[in-house]
This record gives sequence, structure tokens and C-alpha cells, in this order.
Amino acid sequence: MEKCMSVLDTYKSSTYKPDILLLILQSIYQKRIIEISYLGSNALSVSERKIEAVGIFFSRTNWYLIGFYLPKEIYLTFRIDRIQKMHILNELQSREHPPLEKFIREFYDKEKLHEIVIRIEKNKTSIMNDDKYYYGLTSEKEIGDMFELHFLTFSISKFAHWYLSFADSATIIRPDSLKYEVKNIINNISI
Repeated sequence: MEKCMSVLDTYKSSTYKPDILLLILQSIYQKRIIEISYLGSNALSVSERKIEAVGIFFSRTNWYLIGFYLPKEIYLTFRIDRIQKMHILNELQSREHPPLEKFIREFYDKEKLHEIVIRIEKNKTSIMNDDKYYYGLTSEKEIGDMFELHFLTFSISKFAHWYLSFADSATIIRPDSLKYEVKNIINNISI
């Protein structure tokens, strides 16, 4: 199931119905078709949609569902907080779908996210607290006495300002554009 779920950049969560998240995950696991009542982006009309759920992810305050919309045979992204009702049908999915990671990569490309890698001393990670999720933490791994953290973020500039709050305990691995932005901020500080 972990291949069918991903957390991107995390902010404060919008309202969503936890039972719908559970039902979506259940439908993915059982490979069953779901029917949803979906509130359109204009918030004026609700439509019934029959889809094959591929996976879910969290980004910028919302949970999203990637699904194969059966009537038009296309992949669509649905905001989960707009799902008014959902039912798992007895019909099994009719096809194999690409992994969620493929859709996430397309989402990154579309949203023009920047990949950032930094290393921070293990005993200093508490400085970052939950802000690391807000700034787009996607993974972390232990390397000796350091943690290597991978981020996907919308703004190099905002990330650079945050990075300065713990820069004495961390190192930027990539990209160079973040290094330049941090140096630029430091050069413009008036003391």
C-alpha cells in the first residue's frame, strides 16, 4: 500500500472525511471500482464519477486522489475534500495502472517544484521540528552522524530564509541555486 500513497509538501490540513481516505485505500487494496459524488471547483454542482483509484497524496493543504475516470478513460486528480460521498462497488478494476510515482513526478513537473538536498547533524534535527514537512520533506536517511534530507519545494527563496535558521548545523548538498540564494541573503543583511 505504501506505493499508493505519498506526502509531498505538507501544510495545515484542510477538512476532509477520514472515512473517505480509508475507503479509497481499501478500494486500492481490493482493486475495486469506486463511485464518488464530487463537488466541482465552482462549488455549484455535484457530479457522479465512476473511477479506478490509483493512489493518494498530500500537497499544499489538501489530500488528492489520482483515479482513472472510466467514462472518458483518462487519469484525473480529485481533491478529496470535495468528495461528498463514496461507495466501493463490487466491480473489479479492469486494467493495471502505472505506479503512483509516475503521476507524482508529473505533478512535480507541472507545479515546477525544486529538489533540495541538505545534511544536518543528528542532534540538531529538533531545530527543524515539523517545519520540515511544511517545506516539502520527501525523505530522510542516516549518513554517519548526519541526516540527509530531501525536499521538493515551490520556492528556493523561502526555503533559503528558513534554512538560515539552522544553517550553522547543516550543509546544502544541492542545488547550487539554493547556495547562491543563501549567500545573497547573508550579503544583504544589515547589522
